[in-house]
Amino acid sequence: MRSLLLAVVFVRLLPPAEAPRLPNWLQSAPGAHDVSTQRGPKSVIASYQTGLAPAAVTAHYLKQIRAAGLDPQENFDGIGASIRILAQGASGVVRVRDADPGSQVRVQYAITGILVPHSKSDGTCRESERIYYSQVRATAVCSEAAPLQLDWPVWLQEVPGGKLTERSPEPAPPPGWYPGSFLSRRYESVERLEDLYEYFRLLLKDRGFKASGQIDAPEPFLHGMQRPVRNIALDPRHLLPEYANVLYVRQVHITFARSAAGTVLTILVQVHNPAGAAESSAITP
Repeated sequence: MRSLLLAVVFVRLLPPAEAPRLPNWLQSAPGAHDVSTQRGPKSVIASYQTGLAPAAVTAHYLKQIRAAGLDPQENFDGIGASIRILAQGASGVVRVRDADPGSQVRVQYAITGILVPHSKSDGTCRESERIYYSQVRATAVCSEAAPLQLDWPVWLQEVPGGKLTERSPEPAPPPGWYPGSFLSRRYESVERLEDLYEYFRLLLKDRGFKASGQIDAPEPFLHGMQRPVRNIALDPRHLLPEYANVLYVRQVHITFARSAAGTVLTILVQVHNPAGAAESSAITP
């Protein structure tokens, strides 16, 4: 009886998850009517009409969004005004259309889990960071770590049902790899090629790699690419810096071949750092 009572108390301490609500900086314009709301596990959509003109509605949202310390991005999409907002872990879109008389408004808000890098108005980086100039958006950012070291990843040490063998001859780098050195290992496994392919596809995905490949190719392969270094904007007006520094790359390439005993795998590992990265402290994969 005592165990049952404890279980009931524990369940009551865990309230059910609630769908998100519109934050204060996305509250409706004055005079809202005919309001409809749709809620999902991580999103909410609100639509309504108001007697205010589109320009007044747009000004209402811009004012409260900026008052919250956010940077709204306003555009005209050919039909009406569109305001996009990125906040810490969430995003929002406001669309305003002319509905004579007044306006038709649609507000979308979603929990994204994406953290916005904080701007650095003083133009300095922390001791563990280095200045990096973005070739894509032409703005200075701080990279959180550099350079990547060319070491064999611990999570690639073992192959299911396999053992490390001598590699002969040295494999050629796959198309699209950066010039320079790489590491390679050759394994023989008793497992089926199809099972190993799926195992490594999921492993690469779990390790944060973007995986692609062809299991039906004459030489089946998997390729994984990862950009593990993050950036922080130095320009306080720059709302969306590159989340991944495109000049730091980690790659894994795996080829599969059937054998009498099962499958032969050749695994290649490469890292790429931008020029000058060696001047910074290193991080291991």
